[in-house]
Amino acid sequence: MTDNTESNYFAIIPAKVRHDKELPANAKLIFGEITSLAGKFGYCFASNKVIGEMYDLSDDRVSKIIHILEKKGYVKVVIERDERQFVTGRKIYPMMDIFSNGSVEITGGPV
Repeated sequence: MTDNTESNYFAIIPAKVRHDKELPANAKLIFGEITSLAGKFGYCFASNKVIGEMYDLSDDRVSKIIHILEKKGYVKVVIERDERQFVTGRKIYPMMDIFSNGSVEITGGPV
C-alpha cells in the first residue's frame, strides 16, 4: 500500500454513524477506514478491491457499502472522467458536517 491507500494509526467514526441502526456493522467499519485513508489529502482514493482486502469483503460488497454511506450523506463520492468520459479515478470524501456539526477539524497532528 502506498500514498492514500496506507491507513493512518486511527480511524474516526462519529456518533451519528456509530449509532445509526440502519447501517450494517461493516459499513461503520468501512466509514472508519475511509476517514483513516482520507487523513493525508482529505479524501480516500483506495479502490473497492484494496478496501475489501483489508476486511475480507468482495469488491461488490464494498461498492454497496460505499453506496449506502453516500445515500445516508456520510460520504461524498466524486468520479473522475477523462475527455472520453472513461472513469479515471474516484475520490471518497467523509462529510465533515457529521462531525460535531462540522466544528471538528481533522489534522495530521496528535490526538
